[in-house]
Amino acid sequence: NNAKPEKTFVELDEQIRKSVIELYQAEIMAFDDFFGGFIAELKKRNIYQQSTIILMSDHGEEFFDHRGWGHSHSLYQELIKVPLMIKFPNQRFAASEINPVISNNDILPTLLDYYKIPLDSNQIDGESVLDKLETGDLKKKKLVISSMTGSRYFEAIPEKFAIIGSRYKIIYNFKPSQKQLDFFKDYLAPPEVRQLELYDLINDPEERTNLSRMKPELIKKYMPYIKRIRNKIEKNRSRNTHRRLDPDVEKQLKTIGYI
Repeated sequence: NNAKPEKTFVELDEQIRKSVIELYQAEIMAFDDFFGGFIAELKKRNIYQQSTIILMSDHGEEFFDHRGWGHSHSLYQELIKVPLMIKFPNQRFAASEINPVISNNDILPTLLDYYKIPLDSNQIDGESVLDKLETGDLKKKKLVISSMTGSRYFEAIPEKFAIIGSRYKIIYNFKPSQKQLDFFKDYLAPPEVRQLELYDLINDPEERTNLSRMKPELIKKYMPYIKRIRNKIEKNRSRNTHRRLDPDVEKQLKTIGYI
């Protein structure tokens, strides 16, 4: 349970770890069965062909891959690389695969674009990938930003963000404050990490080797993006210091065990 800091970074026996993974896989199999029934019902009612169906996940789970459990404490691939499949009406774009990374934020603008619903790009995150599907240009390079700022289970977890490209990924870790360090005096603290992490996702998909000191030219290339995102997060942090969580939202989060 990520809401319990005393459990998030505890190392368990390998056999227990494997058992937890098997339970998670059983959940996936159960969902797969229910989803199959849903598809069968759409076909039975003769509405499958004209339906738009999106299969996605908001996040993954870590099983001590990087010395942590659950989610909302890191930005490694086991947490942020998630499945995304879209069935358009009449199987349009069937078997098309967009190879570069895209964000879940791109789903809504893509759907609005497909159904020709006007959207204000200033009011929505992400961008439509419909043009890539229509032109067949599925390999155009793009950078995706993943941040962990307001979405942490407890504020003692230092903020961080990631910049993900088609091959390389950079993680920027904010330095923990003294208050955050003090919080973990009674618990196992998050593993220590460098301020910058750089991974080659093609040759090192499990993100075991930090290349930040071996490829300074890449860090230099990404530095303008890093500074821009860091400054924006710091600005939002100071703006939201005294904002309280909406009571209804807080109640919902408590109901599902998130706080």
